[in-house]
Amino acid sequence: MGEEMEPQAKLSGTDLMEASPQLDPNGHATAVMPIIWRPKQALIEQIKAAGFKRTALLIVVRTPRPISWDEYETTDYNETRRWLVPINRLAEYVSFSRPGVNEVCIVALNIRDDDDLERAHRLIKWDDEVLRQNGELRSITSLPHIDIGKVLEVTVDPGMFAPPPPAALNWLVKQFYETKPDDQCHFRQRLLLSFFIWSPLALTIGMACRLIIALASLILGLRDVEWLAGLNPFNMATIPWPQYGKYSVYIHNRHGSLYDFWLIGLLANPIVLVFGTLVVRAHFKLPWLNTLVTVAGSVAAWALLIIVVFGVFRFIYRPPSDERLEARRAREQQAAEQAEKIRLAQLDELVCRDRPLTLEALPPKYKTVSLRFNQLKARVCRPFAH
Repeated sequence: MGEEMEPQAKLSGTDLMEASPQLDPNGHATAVMPIIWRPKQALIEQIKAAGFKRTALLIVVRTPRPISWDEYETTDYNETRRWLVPINRLAEYVSFSRPGVNEVCIVALNIRDDDDLERAHRLIKWDDEVLRQNGELRSITSLPHIDIGKVLEVTVDPGMFAPPPPAALNWLVKQFYETKPDDQCHFRQRLLLSFFIWSPLALTIGMACRLIIALASLILGLRDVEWLAGLNPFNMATIPWPQYGKYSVYIHNRHGSLYDFWLIGLLANPIVLVFGTLVVRAHFKLPWLNTLVTVAGSVAAWALLIIVVFGVFRFIYRPPSDERLEARRAREQQAAEQAEKIRLAQLDELVCRDRPLTLEALPPKYKTVSLRFNQLKARVCRPFAH
């Protein structure tokens, strides 16, 4: 078994952290597998010295791609998956999207406030490339960090990925989703939504809206309407309405210019004749003056109610005194200092030299509901190879 495990996972990095993927019982890397880490004391000391408030690990999965031209050869990387997890979680399930050699890179980030957290999530979601070739974080991210330099090389066999879904079911899902599903669970979720929610809505309400839009385009005499594609209930990208240049056959020629006698076409067309007649009939039957008085009275009543509620609120709510403010600030500062002491103590607890890097060896408090759920999901949902 030792000979089989060696090419499946190779470890490299600095002395700041120990990390390892957990292989299956046969010593093979699966398409979804846990990464277990154990910070060393040197990393904890660096985190404390740098004043990190909340430390999170940025885990990036990437695939190497050799590039050569002329006599120059180098290696480029395609980043396929990213995760942002607290350092004290000690384990996280990662998934791969390409067979062959994959690298798992780990960087420690300082999350000082909610703005940093939002910037980190934008980094994970939108940036094409966040790491340099050596696995360090690019400076363009502007996030305080520690380059751990830990790179795990994992070789995933193509048989570990899920087979493609059936063509008919895949066609139905593609009508409502442009991106590819990540794994089998993701595909099943989309399939259920597509079959029981999106398809009925597209065939009923969606089709009714399409017919109304098509009727409006027909009445207005609009040019360049894609009728067949627009009336297809499963075509989410097109409706029976021109995408560019809303030109009408009543007043425009094919080039979009107005006719010489465009005013006649403007007045003598179905929309003016039909709706003009309805407006005239409504004008003689609807008591306009009473309607305006009723609307004005309703607006005035709502305005008076808002003024009364605002006045009562201002009377009841009074700003706290200076003494109460000082006492509240003192309590908040004391709570913050106590939370900081607990956080530093929890960081020291992460250093455990004798604990093996396996899920079974994790202390019970680190086997969270999220970790157990991902463990169950990894058994029933294999990712698709992209």
